[in-house]
Amino acid sequence: MVQGKLKKEQIDTAGTGNIATDEEVAQMISGSYPTLDIVCTQGASTSHPITVSTSGSVVKSLRVQNNEQIGGSLEVEGNIFGEDLTLNQNASNNDAIITFNKPTTGTETLKWNNTNQRFEFSDYLYVNSDIEIKGNIETWYSLLARNDLYLNYQFANQDVVIHFGKSGGSEETLKWNKTNLRFEFSDPVFTDNYFITASSGSVLKSLRVQNNEQIGGSLEVDGNAKVDGTIQVLTSGSVFKSLNVVNNLQVGGTIIGQNILSRGGTLYNSAGIANAALNIIVWYAPFACTVTNVRGYRVGGTGATINARCSGSLNHLASALSLTLADIWLDGGAVQNTAYAVGEKLEIMVASTAGTVTQLAIQIDFTKP
Repeated sequence: MVQGKLKKEQIDTAGTGNIATDEEVAQMISGSYPTLDIVCTQGASTSHPITVSTSGSVVKSLRVQNNEQIGGSLEVEGNIFGEDLTLNQNASNNDAIITFNKPTTGTETLKWNNTNQRFEFSDYLYVNSDIEIKGNIETWYSLLARNDLYLNYQFANQDVVIHFGKSGGSEETLKWNKTNLRFEFSDPVFTDNYFITASSGSVLKSLRVQNNEQIGGSLEVDGNAKVDGTIQVLTSGSVFKSLNVVNNLQVGGTIIGQNILSRGGTLYNSAGIANAALNIIVWYAPFACTVTNVRGYRVGGTGATINARCSGSLNHLASALSLTLADIWLDGGAVQNTAYAVGEKLEIMVASTAGTVTQLAIQIDFTKP
C-alpha cells in the first residue's frame, strides 16, 4: 500500500515513463495493484510516510530529503548516497546489522552488538590507509599489518601493554616500560633460535637454557647462576667467552673449563745466567690438571736449553727445548707425563746457557679436566 500525497503524473508503475491510470493509482492505494515496482519520478514528494506493504517490493529510486524513517528492512541493490544514515533508531537496546550479499558464497555482515557494545565484522577488515584506534583492540583471530603497526603513537611517554589471554581467566603481558626504557615479559621467554641483546648493560632477570645454546659475548651474573647441566668455556667457538660471577655460582652438574691455565717463571741476571743445571719449584697444584704445552723465551746470549717436570723426576719434554732464537717464544712440541694430582709440584728447568743470557722465561700450560 502507498500512503501519502502524490500526483498521478508523478507515479510510474513500471519504470518505463508511462503515467499511472486512475485505476492503477486506486489499486496502489488499496494495496491490490500487482506490480511490485514503484518509481517516484523527479519532483515527486509526500508529507506522510510511504508504506510498501507487499513482501519483496522494490523501490527503484528512493530520495529522502529530511529525517525519514524506514520501519522494516531496507534492501539496496545499488549505492546509498547522502549524509546521516541511522539504523535501529527507535530500538536503541537492540542489535543492528548491515548485510552484504555475495554472488556465490552467501552473505557478510557488519553488526552492532549492543550487549558487548562493539562493532563486529563477519570477515576480514581491509584498510588501504591509516587506521587510528583510541581504545582497545580485541580479536579472536590474527591481526595482520602489511606495514608498520604503532602502539601508543601519540602518547610516547606512557607505558604500553599487550595482553595475552589464557584459559581460566588469567593472562600474560608484554609491556614497554617507559620509565626504565625496557620491555618486560610477565612470564619466561622461550626461543628456539638465537636470543640477542645488542645493547651493553642489558639485564635478563632470568635466563633458562634448555638445550646446547651458545652465548657469543659476555654473561655477567649479579645474583645466583644455577646450572643443572654442563658449561663449556672454549678458546674458539666459545659458549661463554667471559663469565663474570659477582655472587654465588651453583653448579648441579659439571663445569668443563678448556681455557688455558698457565704457570711458570722467569730467571734474570744482568751479568748472565750461569751455564748450569737449575731446577726451580714454581707451583703447587691445588687441583688435578693436565699439561698441554711447554714454551721458552730467551733474552741475550747465543743459546739456552730448557725443560719442566712434575714432582722432581717426570720431565714434560722428552728432549730439552733449544732456544736457538732470542726475543721470541719457542714451542717445545709434544709433551709427556702430563697428569698432575692435587699437591704435586711443578719445576722449571734450565739445562744450559751460551753467552750472556740475561733472562730466561719458561711457561707451562694446563687444562683442568
